Amino acid sequence: NQSQACEAARMRFHCKLQNADLFTQMCSTFEKIAKVIVVHLTPQSVRFIVTGAGVQDNIQVFSQMNVPAFFSEYTVESLNQNEVAFEIQISLLERALKQATTAMATGMKLMKRNGTPYLSVGTEFMNPCHQTVIQDIQVTLLTAGQLASIQEPSVRDPDVYVVMPPLRQVRAVIERMKNMSETITITANMAGELSFKLDTSQVTVTTTYKDLDHPNIEGHPPPQLDKEKRAEVKVSAKSMTKFLGCSQLQMNNVILCIMVPKVVVVHAVFEEVFLTYYLPVMT
Repeated sequence: NQSQACEAARMRFHCKLQNADLFTQMCSTFEKIAKVIVVHLTPQSVRFIVTGAGVQDNIQVFSQMNVPAFFSEYTVESLNQNEVAFEIQISLLERALKQATTAMATGMKLMKRNGTPYLSVGTEFMNPCHQTVIQDIQVTLLTAGQLASIQEPSVRDPDVYVVMPPLRQVRAVIERMKNMSETITITANMAGELSFKLDTSQVTVTTTYKDLDHPNIEGHPPPQLDKEKRAEVKVSAKSMTKFLGCSQLQMNNVILCIMVPKVVVVHAVFEEVFLTYYLPVMT
């Protein structure tokens, strides 16, 4: 309608990419989870969002990248408090950015051609002469109302929470388990133990990690290391694999939280990147 057209006409975004390696890794991480993601731009941050709609296993992901760590000459303007959001096929963005890691400069901007919105990715090279490669990716702009409807799930305090071991180790374990079972049982307690188990009619395999830390949760007293306090849930092996795709980011602080019987929430932090995964529990 006319108001939506007016809103879209006032959207502006352009930037220079200054941490191409990490931004490309973020795109690669999300490409393993969903075909289409929401990109939410604000003056302070860029968010990648997987809402769960149309995604196998209904995994949801909310991430945030702080602007100064990734971008320069960053401008975003709109009638919605200078916030812009659009849906994009993430594999196309990842492909466009593959050359960015070796480019002299990479820029991105929103543009329209014949009324159709695109995210234009431009990369500049010097080999040996100056060369510019421009790739335009069609996007679907979201209205303020559509953006407002995308809300991060509201969850209660976890029954159990624990700092995960190195994700690349866990990923190797889960990849092997996924070949034998579609479901994985996660068990954790407040005594620093975390285990992953598969149980089929032919085989039972359990991998247990011990002496893990329990972080302080903001606004809560230090955790009581109660060995009797434990939680156990079943999740899809595929959803675990999708989450563990972030192991390429070499996250240095990953906290797994279990809320029986609904959800497993994983908070991951790396440099200026924050990710939260919501993995549905199987009943």
